[in-house]
Amino acid sequence: MKPGNQTILWGVVLELGLGLLAVALAWWLGFDLIAELQGFHLPHDLVMGLLATVPMLLGLWLIERSNWWVMRQFRQLVHETLVPLFHGSRPIGWAFVALAAGVGEELLFRGLIQQGLVVWWADSPMPSNEQPAADILTYWSGAVAAWFVASLCFGLAHCLTKTYALLAFLVGGYLGALYWYFDSLWIPIIAHAFYDFVAIAYLVNKRQ
Repeated sequence: MKPGNQTILWGVVLELGLGLLAVALAWWLGFDLIAELQGFHLPHDLVMGLLATVPMLLGLWLIERSNWWVMRQFRQLVHETLVPLFHGSRPIGWAFVALAAGVGEELLFRGLIQQGLVVWWADSPMPSNEQPAADILTYWSGAVAAWFVASLCFGLAHCLTKTYALLAFLVGGYLGALYWYFDSLWIPIIAHAFYDFVAIAYLVNKRQ
């Protein structure tokens, strides 16, 4: 098996394994993570998920054209360390690993960690405007803390360098905000998966 195909295989196994781990942990904690995947609405969720990749792709474009030495070092790391892993693989393989990353990582970081911490810390459904201000403040402070912790964990999980971790933290915060705003795990899943596919395709083709 070619090295690139091995990367695809192990990448899919690892990413889907993260999703299965998230589902298992959620079940053990009494949190129904599978319910977060119910209610997929076409074409709304698909369109919103694809449109949500625009800011991330703009960020990739800016990084690729930046002359700042920090970004130059980051590009060098990506082009010399990560991109060669996909050498010899095909677009269908990139699509599989991107989709697996979108599903697996979003189940773990947004579905389990972010939403799980909201349920744990807020310990109540989202309050209405008629409820006491203290209840509203308690809920939203817990929700913001959960969003921050999930984004931080996402950054640390991508900690190849400090710059990589910081950029991943920002992306995690953005994906968490999408989950918050749309109240749908599918939109960050689609955005994550499509961005990964486009980024892999762009970087691999650029190297070739």
